[in-house]
Amino acid sequence: MAASYTVEIVRDWTAAVDDIAANAIAPTAFQSREWLSAWYATMGRRRGVRPLIAVCREAPGGTPAAIFPLIAMSEDTHRVAEFADLGVTDYNAPLLFGRAPTSPDQSKALARSLARSLEGEADILRLTKMPHLLVGRSNPLAHLPRARGCALGSNVVAIEGTWQSYHRSLDGKVRREVERCWRLFERSGANARLVVATQRREALHILDSLAEMQRQRITALGKPYVLDGENCGNFYSHLVGNGIEAGTTIVTALQTSDDEVVSGLLGIANGRTLYMLRLGQAGGAWARCSPGRLLFDRTMQEFHARGLREFDFTIGDYPYKETFRVVRTALVDVELPITLKGHMVLGLEKVGAAMKKRLRAVPAIYQPMRNIAGRLRRKRQAAGC
Repeated sequence: MAASYTVEIVRDWTAAVDDIAANAIAPTAFQSREWLSAWYATMGRRRGVRPLIAVCREAPGGTPAAIFPLIAMSEDTHRVAEFADLGVTDYNAPLLFGRAPTSPDQSKALARSLARSLEGEADILRLTKMPHLLVGRSNPLAHLPRARGCALGSNVVAIEGTWQSYHRSLDGKVRREVERCWRLFERSGANARLVVATQRREALHILDSLAEMQRQRITALGKPYVLDGENCGNFYSHLVGNGIEAGTTIVTALQTSDDEVVSGLLGIANGRTLYMLRLGQAGGAWARCSPGRLLFDRTMQEFHARGLREFDFTIGDYPYKETFRVVRTALVDVELPITLKGHMVLGLEKVGAAMKKRLRAVPAIYQPMRNIAGRLRRKRQAAGC
């Protein structure tokens, strides 16, 4: 019998959805109930955002198969449904049940049912930054014909043996530099130490310091700082305030005796994995001891001793991650048209991408056009458009 699914659209992360999600498998920490409830309570209330939680069930019988934590927004001439992300979720995925699709045919049937349920909400269903493997099994959405490679990937360090064995596996220059920086840090401040926050007040203090250091660093580079945007700061405060004592949110810092935060790290724990999300580090004289890299090293060592075995540096292809010998794995994107307008938009985007590829082969034409587009974009930004 061909697979068949029904989809119920819920407009908010309610207690009823939370009860259903209690029996689901969260493929990553970003699909945990703690993360999603915090997200919908803050980021989900941003202007122009419409929460859409899609509860998918097998038909007949109504056995839950998957939950898609989605939102809908308007983009220029069309509407888009996508994962609850808005730039703060590193890996997207549905929550899975035992009856989740396992074959390409089942995945296609689920995707068709999901698209039909969204016809009045969006023109395009955009599912991005998804792992190929979800809790040890193939991501059903990666089987869809429209699946394609994502420009971003995960960066994971797995340490099954001892910490000493892992540390010895690092490049000798890197290892010696970390040890030198720790000695320098200890000499540079009274009672210089690693702090693992256990109380809400302490963790929020480190979070505030971390955010300020990030803001100063990014604005000094002439880039916009977006993590204090609408509802974003509330999201991280909510995540820390509700998760620090439960152990689902991890906050560490390098501090001195006068409670000066030299560097701060925010992460989330899920099973045996620590996802390291945000890092802030002081500049000036403290830059000599590379406080950011030092905090990564000491945090990993501390939580390896506590039983964690995977340390996920999440998305972003930054050189410092290579020094920890991360293994990079590509993610997957899927875009599905829902309405006729959606088919037209995706078709035009495909044509535009092909033309852009051809123009890149002719730098004398492509570069001037790119410069003009950049100037127009900056003018619109300056005008507040």
